[in-house]
Amino acid sequence: LCRRPAPRHPSHLGAGRWRRDAGPRCGAAGVLRPLVSPGGRFAAGDALAEIRGLEGQRVERLRATEPGVVVALPERGWVEAGAVVATVALLSR
Repeated sequence: LCRRPAPRHPSHLGAGRWRRDAGPRCGAAGVLRPLVSPGGRFAAGDALAEIRGLEGQRVERLRATEPGVVVALPERGWVEAGAVVATVALLSR
């Protein structure tokens, strides 16, 4: 058991230099509805989260500007305008 390398975890990102970044900021206040879970990969242009009004209507959809992985989500359901909707990992250039 100790002579074999440990199996890679499904969330392993592989080779490359990654940097942590604040994800997109919402332009409107409302209920945050994440569309990608922590550990989930996304491509440029993918929707990461939505902001919903109190009646359930979509107020805003936030998209990724470059590919990456969601690291963490806010610990709140309500966000104010300007709040970061996810912490992400992006490949360093």
